Amino acid sequence: MSMTFSINYNQALSQFDEICDRVIAEKDFVILERGDRENVALISAQELTSILETLHLLKSPKNAIRLFEALEEADSRTVLPKTLNELKQEVGLGTAKETA
Repeated sequence: MSMTFSINYNQALSQFDEICDRVIAEKDFVILERGDRENVALISAQELTSILETLHLLKSPKNAIRLFEALEEADSRTVLPKTLNELKQEVGLGTAKETA
């Protein structure tokens, strides 16, 4: 995600299509400054969905720990390739032939 930028509400109205295109193309978001009223953010629907999915996955502390441990393991590049049968046994599903 690139740097967020702010723009005055009236300026945003005159450049709305261009701003929307930038938000989508750059996976950016824009803060619309509304003077004395509360500011709002413009974000692509795809980016919002991605953020909400991430929040959902991290909501459970146990799941968050497992995900971060998996990321650390992947980053360490010590993960060895496994066969489908090995993966199925690891998660308690038996072998590929048994579940087919």
